[in-house]
Amino acid sequence: MNVKPLLKYFPEIHHLPQDAQLRLLQGAHDEAFGAHNKLRIWRNNLAGFAVLVAACTLVIAVIGPWLDLQASTTGALLMLIVFPVFLWVQQRRYLARLRPIVDQLARQHAR
Repeated sequence: MNVKPLLKYFPEIHHLPQDAQLRLLQGAHDEAFGAHNKLRIWRNNLAGFAVLVAACTLVIAVIGPWLDLQASTTGALLMLIVFPVFLWVQQRRYLARLRPIVDQLARQHAR
């Protein structure tokens, strides 16, 4: 995985040279999302999918008719609000999973 775009989310390691930052982030990513965590990753992905389906169903079956929205407006609501919010939450969860491992590896690197 290309971890270079993730550097901006971890200012606590900016004092390190860039190649050390990239190695540290790659190590954290491998530790957090490696093959030994496959079951946890699948479970979290399925739970996220279930939440997304439930949110979409709620918008389509309850909120759309309650607000008397047309089908196209409800679809636009899903595409412009529900899905981007879901992606934002997933990114926050991803970074929250990486942060403690990056901190741990940075402390080990400082020794």
